Amino acid sequence: MVLNKRELHDTTVALVPAAGMGTRVGLGPKAFLQQGGHSVVTKVVHALSPCVKRILVGVPSGYLDRAHDELKGLAEVFPGGASRQETVFILLNQCIEQIVLIHDVTRPFASQSLIEKVIDAGKLYGAAVSCIPMHTPVAACKDDLISGSISIADLRQTQSPQAYRRDILVQAYTRALEAGWETQTTWQLVVQAGIPVRAVMGEERNIKITTPFDWEIATRVLEPK
Repeated sequence: MVLNKRELHDTTVALVPAAGMGTRVGLGPKAFLQQGGHSVVTKVVHALSPCVKRILVGVPSGYLDRAHDELKGLAEVFPGGASRQETVFILLNQCIEQIVLIHDVTRPFASQSLIEKVIDAGKLYGAAVSCIPMHTPVAACKDDLISGSISIADLRQTQSPQAYRRDILVQAYTRALEAGWETQTTWQLVVQAGIPVRAVMGEERNIKITTPFDWEIATRVLEPK
């Protein structure tokens, strides 16, 4: 059964890993990059607020006061870890809600409609992640030579938000701690633990800000001054 929006709001927590120092963009921690007079982390928290009961944000330890000042009580702020995986684990230990939504601070353009769809799917299937189709041919390479092609028919490019039942996340993280697993994102950890993850249609404009070019797209195309 899919919960109605009021019930979803009452049982869902959002975790926002935002502790990265933004070394590839080169403009300081990405959480505090400014768009239209607002920080990226503020934009993400405002997008999440109508959809969840609580929001927990993990930021670099030296930026706790700044995060408190910018978020003005809209989210609870904690010092993050050395990796995204560690930051999510820190925040997971601070919550007891049944459904856990994880949304990267580097994706400030996700719509509330997408957030709600992923929460719905997380409740229904236990684990869900937003994805978009692959449009570009993928080559298999060895020693800088193309050795073959990979069919994109069954490939998806994953995004966030992602949503999970809390017991599934606890199970996956427990396995990871026991086995020493390290992954780039949460759905990989869950799949590695043997738990299926539902793919939810994402949004093309829900880009991830990783490089200076991504930031240029974000500021000049998606949200110009």
